[in-house]
Amino acid sequence: MKIKVSKLKANPYRKMKTYPVDKAKVKRLKVSIKETSFWDNVLARPHPVKKGYFQIAYGHHRLIALRELNITEVDIPIRTLDDATMIRIMANENLEWNASPAVINETVAAAKEFLDKELAKYKTWESTDEFISSLFSDEKGFKRAKAGAGRETILKFLGGNWKDWMIQEAMQAIQGYVTDRKTKTKTPIERKAIEKFPTMSHAREFKKAVADYNIPKEEQEAIAKKIVRSTKTVGKRDIRNAVKKATKIQPKISQEIRDLESALKKLDSTASSITFLADTLRQDMKKMGVTQLQGVKAFFVLYNVGLAVKALSNFAKFAAGQNFADKKETKLIKGEVK
Repeated sequence: MKIKVSKLKANPYRKMKTYPVDKAKVKRLKVSIKETSFWDNVLARPHPVKKGYFQIAYGHHRLIALRELNITEVDIPIRTLDDATMIRIMANENLEWNASPAVINETVAAAKEFLDKELAKYKTWESTDEFISSLFSDEKGFKRAKAGAGRETILKFLGGNWKDWMIQEAMQAIQGYVTDRKTKTKTPIERKAIEKFPTMSHAREFKKAVADYNIPKEEQEAIAKKIVRSTKTVGKRDIRNAVKKATKIQPKISQEIRDLESALKKLDSTASSITFLADTLRQDMKKMGVTQLQGVKAFFVLYNVGLAVKALSNFAKFAAGQNFADKKETKLIKGEVK
């Protein structure tokens, strides 16, 4: 069906102001359209409110390219598509061309917003339509989702191309915090900061560093910008170091690690004192011409010194990992312990 480009509107669930547009992709499409005149791969439905207008399900980059090339009319397929299908089509297209945090987060947010509105239409499990009931195995799941569509519901709605971890991490960004599995502590997360990174794995490393170094939410976006701008290729291993350099805040460490650090400081101080005392006594005895200690007191002193030397030697070997023949068995403590 031939339609004027001016009559084509974006998918209502694709927020053009916040949804990232890949300028490089638009540029490539413009070159391709100029050279081949091939601009297909745009699907639309009649606009539900504005007569004579149409909403595209996917092909937003092509639509931008068409407008920038001043192409006024196109021949595209028109289908009757409900809102759920519009979101699912958009979601699958997004995964094909860009699985960045910004795209994943916006897609999951759109799905959650839609599902929450749909769920609000039904007060009881018995009153749900076929679409809503297909998302749940029983009434219990429906009641839980009434408080807000969760990870499992969104995953089932978006379909098999989407993974559980994608939904989980997007939900963290949407909710604005990450929760420590052990302590259940919630760390505020700035969504705009996460979406500066090119991949979900980069964003994940940043969130971990932000939680460990307790970075205030209002400072996270500036730090993320600095990391991304500082290098063309951001390595995941570099993110933690970059976050550490960008702040003077010390990382959160457990009480066990704090106790261990305190004990190590005492051992360091005591070992230094013993070393100094032993050297001083040896020099004094040498000046006095003493070559050997005898007697009961001397016996116990030498015995205890021998035990101390052995204990310190064993500790040094243990701390250096020399007590483990199989390095795979060695458990390292990674923290601020020095």
